[in-house]
Amino acid sequence: MKKQLLFLALLLVGNLAFSQAVFRIVEATGGNPIVNDGAIFHSAVVGGNTTSKTFSMTNLTASTLTLSVRKFEDLLNTVVMGDVASPYFCTGLICYPASTFNSTVSLAPNESLAFIAYIDEATVAGNSKVRYRFTNGVSSQSITFTMDYNNPTVGINEKNSPVSSLSLYPNPTNGEKLNVNFNTNELIPALQIVITSITGQEVLKTNINPTLGNNNMEINLSNLINGIYFIKLDGINNSAQKLIINK
Repeated sequence: MKKQLLFLALLLVGNLAFSQAVFRIVEATGGNPIVNDGAIFHSAVVGGNTTSKTFSMTNLTASTLTLSVRKFEDLLNTVVMGDVASPYFCTGLICYPASTFNSTVSLAPNESLAFIAYIDEATVAGNSKVRYRFTNGVSSQSITFTMDYNNPTVGINEKNSPVSSLSLYPNPTNGEKLNVNFNTNELIPALQIVITSITGQEVLKTNINPTLGNNNMEINLSNLINGIYFIKLDGINNSAQKLIINK
């Protein structure tokens, strides 16, 4: 009887150890809340623009951990053939094209790396749903969350934005100058044009005083190296645009 009880106790301990979480995903903003399996994140993105959401993946163990990342395009906003929302993602410093659906990422003991979910919206905004699943084969732990873009049932409407029609030219640019053009639908006393790297690091910030209606600003990017960046109007939700510098 004692042997049976000892066996059951060891079995219970083994099962608890096996089911213990070995990695964690949290939102990078908003107090770093932990992302639970099945979570849904709603976001709005204006037609022709790019938006992103950053998370942090953390290895909770004292050993190197390999995570598998899988993208599921459950619903993509399609205007016409060739004019379709395009989701893609970055893990750490590596960004994958929209054609990539599977990747792996290695985390050193107790290491944290960024995971960024992007979407390039079609020319006209519409609903897209993209799932991301993170799994670790050793522990069988799995976390899946959904990015739900422009869902009309949650009251997202691009017409509510005080800024519209944000465009960049030339893009790609050689870095000598970039024209930023946008329309303001209401009087805004001040704005900042912010440029960030693909890892979310701020690399340039410029103060502007927009006028009501059409605005065109010229920015010198000669101090930035070749690569992919994102430019947005600080404080204006979903105004991010992808910028490519190729000198």
